[in-house]
Amino acid sequence: SGAYQRGNWDEVIQYMKQITDVEPESADPWFFIGEAYRFQEKYTEALEAYERAITLNPNFGPAYLGRARVNLALEPERDVLEDLDTAVEKDPAFVDSFLVRAAFKTAHKDAKGALADLKAAEALTPNSALLHYEYARTYLALDEPERALTYALRANELDITMLPVYLLLGDIYTAIDQPDEALQALET
Repeated sequence: SGAYQRGNWDEVIQYMKQITDVEPESADPWFFIGEAYRFQEKYTEALEAYERAITLNPNFGPAYLGRARVNLALEPERDVLEDLDTAVEKDPAFVDSFLVRAAFKTAHKDAKGALADLKAAEALTPNSALLHYEYARTYLALDEPERALTYALRANELDITMLPVYLLLGDIYTAIDQPDEALQALET
């Protein structure tokens, strides 16, 4: 809906709650309610909404991803791999699940495992800036900074407003001993 695109989360919640009255057995509106609460950083409410979606439809993969994201926001070191695995298993066409699981694996010293998720995500959305950013993070973690640079530059080309890419470029240029380029990326 337009409210979702505009980030008007209160309107999204109100609208989705109306849908739950009409379609009480549908998990989808509860997922979107959870997303709206997550974007507002109302994590308790978000978790409740995702749980409701999972209760209504245990095969609804995006709700497991939402729950994993909220649990990571609440506790960054929490092990959410089971929810991420379930999200991918239940909905293998939902690219966000692969990207979040790849990021989680890279952050938890399983960069090689992350590559499999990134390849799956690439099959679904090859021109995603976030995909290329995660590839760059993963290759840097694998101590392949030149390869990481290629992906980071592509991510930057796809979305110049994605600020984490500039920080990553700073790290990559530092790793390949190009301090001037690192400084320029970090200043951006």
